Amino acid sequence: MEKNNSKVEKTRDNSLQNLTIVVLLSAIIISVSILISGKIIADKLSSINVLSSVAKDQFAELKTAPLPAIDNYDPTYGNNKDLIIYEYTDYQCPFCARHTINTFPVIYNNYVKAGLATYVYKDFPLESIHPYATISAAFANCVYRNYGIDKYTDFKKWLFENQSEWTNQNYQSAFREKLQKLGVDYNVIETCVNKTEVSDDIEKDLGEVGKYGFTGTPSFLIAISREKITSEEFNSLKDTLDELEAYGLRYRMFKSEDGRYLMIAFSGALPYDFFDNILRLAK
Repeated sequence: MEKNNSKVEKTRDNSLQNLTIVVLLSAIIISVSILISGKIIADKLSSINVLSSVAKDQFAELKTAPLPAIDNYDPTYGNNKDLIIYEYTDYQCPFCARHTINTFPVIYNNYVKAGLATYVYKDFPLESIHPYATISAAFANCVYRNYGIDKYTDFKKWLFENQSEWTNQNYQSAFREKLQKLGVDYNVIETCVNKTEVSDDIEKDLGEVGKYGFTGTPSFLIAISREKITSEEFNSLKDTLDELEAYGLRYRMFKSEDGRYLMIAFSGALPYDFFDNILRLAK
């Protein structure tokens, strides 16, 4: 299996080349999660309103970046084009697990299930510190591609809740056992994992990471239709996020190449309130 998985393993060279930098940046992200409490987020972001006195349209000054494409190997919840949440994840990352277990379900119930948003999982395997990140991403993507979002959700949940059970040399046995319990044919998934297009898709996601300034996992890109947010709301949001930088938040803003979307990029397992006070602008 190790030999057969060589197509997937080639992405290791393209992940992150310097372990020291990765560890340092991961520590920064951890600090963000600790320093930015739910109360600070709620107090600051809840003040966003249309009464902002800032007259200057800061949107026009934003740098442009491409809106990430969504393909057949990107697990996707919902179908709302006005609000798209991209998560760049690592299935071996403990902070990604924290977000998926604690925060994702609330976002899903309040926005995706309600038809207000689309949520997309992208891959950001940190192979230098998580040696099974790429292979787990390949398996997860193939479960989605061959069996749909429900089976993927079950497998994803198991991956994040039981990281210690499969992050070793016996991952194949653990994956086989779990997939069989889910009613998934392991041979179908194994065949899929060894396709070049699977490793190419992971490399594509990794290529997107640098465009948005991501340095660790989980990382997020929230794309809001420009038609859904006024200039006043945008200016107020940007000013508030700038204020939050004093508490450790690091973020970037872009406009899509066609000017149709405002895109906000940030990293860290941040509280639901942080997401909610941004996402509600698109309602």
